[in-house]
Amino acid sequence: MCLVNLAIIIPIYNKMQYLEGCMTRALGQVGLNIELICVDDGSSDGSREIIEGFVQNDSRVRLISQANQGAGVARNVGIKAARGEYIAFLDADDFYPTNDILARLYAAAKANNADICGGSFCEVDGDIQVSSFTGNMAGNTFSKEGWLDFCDYQFDYAYYRFIYRREFLLSNQLFFPDYRRYQDPPFMLCSFAAAGKFYAIPDVTYCYRINHCPVDW
Repeated sequence: MCLVNLAIIIPIYNKMQYLEGCMTRALGQVGLNIELICVDDGSSDGSREIIEGFVQNDSRVRLISQANQGAGVARNVGIKAARGEYIAFLDADDFYPTNDILARLYAAAKANNADICGGSFCEVDGDIQVSSFTGNMAGNTFSKEGWLDFCDYQFDYAYYRFIYRREFLLSNQLFFPDYRRYQDPPFMLCSFAAAGKFYAIPDVTYCYRINHCPVDW
């Protein structure tokens, strides 16, 4: 069996509108061996059927189904099931900016023996893309490549623009809390604090789609 360089974990709950495009772009990543772990969190809109279609046609896709428990729980299931040396997290309505960005991240992580390696962030609102941020949100981007100490960074947004060594997460018991909202800042803070430092590249590594869906708080 080939070494799986990277596991991409996608928690899915009723994202039929975006799912096929998201998965297609994820599977289009070149330059490394990937697995795509889709955790269906009790979808009722046809999302599961889309995933099953991919499973039948691509051996890299794995489907795990569970009753609806929230994205954090779904991601934790994916972490425990993953075989990849590193783990990436992707939401079902988001996408990667280029087809080689994960290979770029993986190569940087390996070359520098980094537990966490990531890049810059992009927000997408229709045809508008924003990848330049200031003020409190300036931590979304990196201007140069290199190591950063987390004590000097102190930012807790957009954890999904980083990849994480799987054994680092497991050995430190780094999982998402069982919250329905805002599971990601605690995961990011605990992971970065445990690592102490991370390796950054200036490239945009993740595109977050603003889809204007109402949120039931």
